[in-house]
Amino acid sequence: MKSSDIELLGDVVVYFDSGALLGIWSSRGAIALYEEGIKPKQICCASVGALIGPKCAEKNDLQSARETREVFDDIETKGAHVIFSGFFRMAVNLLTSSYLHDDRGVARVMETLDLEKIVHSPVEVLFVVRNETSGKEFRIFSTHEPRFKNNLKLLKGALFGAVRIPGGFPAGEFDGDIISDGFTFAPIIEEMENTTCHTAFIFLNDCPYGGKDVKDMHWERRLTRGIRSLISYTNILAIKRFLDRRKDFYVFDYGLERRDHPVYKEVLEYSQNLERRGIPPTRRLVIISPREYIKTLSSSNFKGPKYSGKKLIRQGDLTVRGDEAERRTKEVMELLIEHIKTKEAH
Repeated sequence: MKSSDIELLGDVVVYFDSGALLGIWSSRGAIALYEEGIKPKQICCASVGALIGPKCAEKNDLQSARETREVFDDIETKGAHVIFSGFFRMAVNLLTSSYLHDDRGVARVMETLDLEKIVHSPVEVLFVVRNETSGKEFRIFSTHEPRFKNNLKLLKGALFGAVRIPGGFPAGEFDGDIISDGFTFAPIIEEMENTTCHTAFIFLNDCPYGGKDVKDMHWERRLTRGIRSLISYTNILAIKRFLDRRKDFYVFDYGLERRDHPVYKEVLEYSQNLERRGIPPTRRLVIISPREYIKTLSSSNFKGPKYSGKKLIRQGDLTVRGDEAERRTKEVMELLIEHIKTKEAH
């Protein structure tokens, strides 16, 4: 992408979604952004995004973005035990513990983060945790907080807590509280009323609808889809409230698929019908998500206890999904630049 085209985007903020292995969508989407020369001023994230965002912020370049893919390649090649416990260990934990999986695999991934570079990066990373012991359920942390610059161990604890799925991994502690996976970046969107960014790229890792195979889908996959639907609903509410407060923002209509992600469809319609009271919408939200019937990581790959042995997914599934993310991201960006140029011409 030409430097003059990149300048049309202004200051950029990027949102990385939750979704465990589905985070390959955000990882490869980030790679596509950096390949086009786009460097965000701020990164916001939740759950698996709290691994991807900080890694991108280390050097804020293509190399850092490509390193986010390594853990997914490792899982695809070696199997789920890279992150998750095997079936026997899961069975023991199920009977004796408050969690299913040991956190050694996640800890190994955490060790790959250069916390010193992250706290001194010009890119601020905001991430969400769920506070399970205090009255305020969600907390938003920033990698630019002075306490983290003075105490990298404290930042490590906060980031580690942000990826601990409740019941999936052991509970994390921070300042005497129990913290865990925040599931959604919606709390950050609601706090962004004073943002100075011009373009926000929002990567949604999964579509909560499964197509015609829902009836025969394994219970675990259906449960996961239900959780994703709730996350989508909270994202819709947060984006609508943001648009109500910041009428200079609009949702970019790239018109690629009419059967698209429910968040994109609903907030796009809301944005188009919003009464702006003479305020020209000059800043944009760009939602990049899988299509409704993307076939990778389908129900056939989640067959109960069998998945936690040698393979959670068929080898190649993550690559296929990641390739789709890169193509879609670049396609949307091309349409966005064309749209901005046309809009400015008028």
